[in-house]
Formats: sequence, structure tokens, C-alpha cells
Amino acid sequence: MKGESQVTKEIAEMYATKRRFVEMLSEAYEMIGEVKRITYTRDPDRNLELVHIEYPGGHVDRINVTGNSHQAIGREIANQISGINAVGLIK
Repeated sequence: MKGESQVTKEIAEMYATKRRFVEMLSEAYEMIGEVKRITYTRDPDRNLELVHIEYPGGHVDRINVTGNSHQAIGREIANQISGINAVGLIK
């Protein structure tokens, strides 16, 4: 049975891995000129995970990705950038 500190460490690593995943996607989309930047943020007080997609010209889309897998996050980002609104889009 895992101790509380081990579980906390694993959860922190999961969020860090999501952040790195989004950073890699951001680099790829930046290279092809689709976006200015994509960032992943987490608000632990509200149990909320967000992806911010900033486009050239300043427009920013926010997507709620709370609890999403890497695959789902990637799909949400791709959908939003390609013009198919992400399921978690915050208007």
C-alpha cells in the first residue's frame, strides 16, 4: 500500500508530465505558425486544469482539460486549432 506522500508525488508528476506534453505540442504548432503559444495551467484550489491557446494577433482560447488524458488534451488542442470547437472550450 502506498503512503500519502508517495501518492502526492505521483500526482504531482502526472501534472508535470501534462505540462511538458503541452509544451511539446506548443513547440510544434509554433514552428508551423499556427499559434503564438500554448500553455497548461493548473489551479489546485479549484481542481481545475486549463490549456490556453494564444494565436498571432492576440486572441486566446481557453479549454478546460480537467482530468483529461494526454490523448484527450492533444485532441482538444488539435480540434480547437483546426476550427472544430474543443469540447472543453470556455466561452
